[in-house]
Amino acid sequence: MTVIDAHPTAAQDHFDAVRTVVVLKAVADPTRLRLLWALQRGEQSVGRLSELVGAHYAAVSQHLARLRAAGLVTSRRDGTRMYYRTADEQVPSLLEEAALVGRRDARPQ
Repeated sequence: MTVIDAHPTAAQDHFDAVRTVVVLKAVADPTRLRLLWALQRGEQSVGRLSELVGAHYAAVSQHLARLRAAGLVTSRRDGTRMYYRTADEQVPSLLEEAALVGRRDARPQ
């Protein structure tokens, strides 16, 4: 089911709403948002991401787990290191749209 489907079932509509809320909650944290921005540059190790966002390794790992659970990032292990990347091409689009809305002037209607 896509956003343009004209007549979703009530169950599908509910599922889509819940899934969208999971994604929005996952990006509704400044550190997680910054991690996603960093991952737009390509695959990064947890250690490198920790440096880029200025957070402790353990905290970054927890944030990445939340992003992975939301389907926004994927991971791979290389020896003892974990590497992350955005899950697909829609993630940068999501970030771009969120940034545009965030920069918009809040004007009374």
